[in-house]
Amino acid sequence: MHRKLNAMTGVMEHAIISAAMKLKEDNVNKLSLGIAPLAGIEVTEKDLSKAEKLMNAVFHNMSFGYNFKNLYRFKKKFDPTAWTPRYLIYDSDISLMELAISIAHTKRGATDLTLYAKYKLFFIKYSLGFYEIRNN
Repeated sequence: MHRKLNAMTGVMEHAIISAAMKLKEDNVNKLSLGIAPLAGIEVTEKDLSKAEKLMNAVFHNMSFGYNFKNLYRFKKKFDPTAWTPRYLIYDSDISLMELAISIAHTKRGATDLTLYAKYKLFFIKYSLGFYEIRNN
């Protein structure tokens, strides 16, 4: 779902709640708000791969392109009865840059030069130690 930046506060919540109420009237028992990518990476500093460290840093620190953390917070406020795990599968030989680009594709579906530049800058800062590993 997308909304205009000048839309009234709560318009997205209203749309979801209205749809859920209508579905309940139609005897629908379950509603999915979709996934919250990169949420729930179990982090302990001693056993994280470089890729997991990067994904954790992306989740906690990036606010451009696809704001993973805010999407998770938005969905969490509906107090879901279950969070169904989803898994990201990648080749262990993938470069961290390729992984960052793949994450960027989750938003655009294709390479966007501005987004690519922001991810590249993020990756450089990450490589230099500007971002830390955090538990969710």
